Amino acid sequence: MHVNLSNQVAVVTGGAQGIGRAIVRALAANGAQVAIIDLDRAEAECARQEILEAGGTVSAFEGDVADAERMTEIARVIAESLLSHIPLGRPATVEEIAHAVLFLVAPESSYLNGVVLPVDGGWLAGYTRDW
Repeated sequence: MHVNLSNQVAVVTGGAQGIGRAIVRALAANGAQVAIIDLDRAEAECARQEILEAGGTVSAFEGDVADAERMTEIARVIAESLLSHIPLGRPATVEEIAHAVLFLVAPESSYLNGVVLPVDGGWLAGYTRDW
């Protein structure tokens, strides 16, 4: 099965072997950027190398989902990596999203028809690519 997961990020806990590794392979083969979190650092690195050799985008972290502090640290690293691809360098505020919706529904915008308005800080402008 093939689906388009480009520009999607997946975090797979227990992704170094077994079912988790199969999930990592499937997600990466369909274009997702995958973060592997596993107790076994060596196996996570092996899985990471396998995905890189297949042309995928992947990172690997040693961690236990029962360790909230470690999961917070990993989430911060992943978020910083994602934000580095947004020209504005930050996520949108909820107000910015609301203002975009307001623009689309305003009577002054009534001549707009079938518009896709990315509110993404420039993400779709090609900044997700590694140049």
